[in-house]
Amino acid sequence: MEVYLSLGSNVGDRLQTIISAIEELQKHPKIFDLKASRMYLTEPYGLAKQPDFINCAVRIETVLSARDILQEINIIEKDFGRRREIRWGARTLDIDILFFGNQVIQEPDLIIPHPQIHKRAFILQPLHELCPDLVHPVLHKTVRTLLENLTDNVTLSHR
Repeated sequence: MEVYLSLGSNVGDRLQTIISAIEELQKHPKIFDLKASRMYLTEPYGLAKQPDFINCAVRIETVLSARDILQEINIIEKDFGRRREIRWGARTLDIDILFFGNQVIQEPDLIIPHPQIHKRAFILQPLHELCPDLVHPVLHKTVRTLLENLTDNVTLSHR
């Protein structure tokens, strides 16, 4: 299954945290062919009084289920000190499942595709690098079109 993830960090050594999280994903025996976008420096979303984020998108192939991927990324986040205390607050590591093939999943703790993809430049720009022609299975628009239609004024700079 082709899966797209978003990674972000704005606490500590942000760049090294993202790199290390990607390495952890690569170590998993059921995750293959990982490809990452460039890293982007982005303004915080939600709570403005916090450090800027470093964000990227990752494409993987896996035989794991969406639920298994969620469990794996929750373990990685926890290993990097993630605490879920304040919504949209500062965090050592945030990993979200953006797409899981073309599946649509609506469960209390697992919504795929990620419900905010079309509103967030810090997700769409790195995702566009990896899959501009991927079609959102609910909105029926390509990542390219979603990015072009974005009204978010967040400034992104890549590294």
